[in-house]
Amino acid sequence: TIRRFKEKPFTPVDLVKNGTANSEMIAYMWIAVEHLKSMIVCGGTASGKTSTLNAATIFIPPTAKIVSMEDTREINLPHENWIAGATRSGFGERGPDGKAPGEIDMFDLVRAALRQRPNYIIVGEVRGKETYTMFQAMATGHTTYSTMHADSVKSMVNRLENPPINCPRILLTALNFVIIQSHVRVKEQQVRRIKQIVEIIGFEHE
Repeated sequence: TIRRFKEKPFTPVDLVKNGTANSEMIAYMWIAVEHLKSMIVCGGTASGKTSTLNAATIFIPPTAKIVSMEDTREINLPHENWIAGATRSGFGERGPDGKAPGEIDMFDLVRAALRQRPNYIIVGEVRGKETYTMFQAMATGHTTYSTMHADSVKSMVNRLENPPINCPRILLTALNFVIIQSHVRVKEQQVRRIKQIVEIIGFEHE
């Protein structure tokens, strides 16, 4: 699979022009990013999660230190103080820990990012044990942004609390807001739309 990316990524203005978000949603993102609130962008495959995440990160102050980590390089930021990390596969036989020599996974990258004292951590997509470390970083005051495959806050919490992520609910309270995005049909066109911005103020028992 070859994925091609725009040389100049989508900006918040592009999201409004394309109808993905309205100006109030973008204003909310701007305030939230400037005030160091952590977020996750949820949606299905090809719903535009990474494009929205990239657009939101443009609101990060130019002097902030940013560390990003991804499986495939998709994030593209104009900031000078930005360290971009990517996973890589190893070679040879896998050891007792299930990793081949030279392999660097998302868990390694998230752990290394915390040693670099970043103002903002961007995790391309969470799906494994690195999520637990990411939420621990959130709980200790690191502003974190990520994307995840889920179509609602309820299904997101379900995925976070069950294997293979197994994140305790007490850590989930460090998350400030969630953007729900989907790939929908409007008349004859396939378009991306932000359906909800959900601010998390607490968890119900169920």
